[in-house]
Amino acid sequence: VLKKFIADTFTTERLNGMQIDFVENPVYDKTNNIYSLWLARSVFSQDDTLLLESDLVFSKELIKNLVQAKDKNLAVVSHYEDWMDGTCTILDKENNILDFIGKNAQNPADVEKYYKTVNIYKFSRDFTESYYLPFLQTFMDVFGKNNYYETCLKFLAQTDPTLLKAFKVPGDIWYEIDNPDDLKAAEKRFN
Repeated sequence: VLKKFIADTFTTERLNGMQIDFVENPVYDKTNNIYSLWLARSVFSQDDTLLLESDLVFSKELIKNLVQAKDKNLAVVSHYEDWMDGTCTILDKENNILDFIGKNAQNPADVEKYYKTVNIYKFSRDFTESYYLPFLQTFMDVFGKNNYYETCLKFLAQTDPTLLKAFKVPGDIWYEIDNPDDLKAAEKRFN
């Protein structure tokens, strides 16, 4: 369905030289996004990369500003708000990411220092080849393929907080759609 939609919607002229590659995870029901990302490693390591999860809607300026940002390795984050759900980060004063805090490990007393991951990332080719892909492979070898790719980012951040910086955006320029209620909220926000 997705391939047909893209073929019908994005003509060669509209793509303006961009190429769309599809990478399928045949065991998606037994693995998680860490393995799906790993399957795309040959494409992922060819150049600098923007990684966007498909359940997001956002202002188009977000991507433009992210691409133009001087830092090469960035995770888009927003200061935590009650409607947000999922992984959060803790930052230092230079916006280095010190830690990724999973949903189940979050402490309500610490909510003021949390920045929610938007699940949009900008990675340099060097970061991908030198750090991220080798760590993804090692992590899967030890812990298996049913984990989140953010878990690897957590370990990288704890090892060297200067590897990945936060790109702060306001919470009203994006929304994550996980269910029909989220879709309604997103439609209200962006219409």
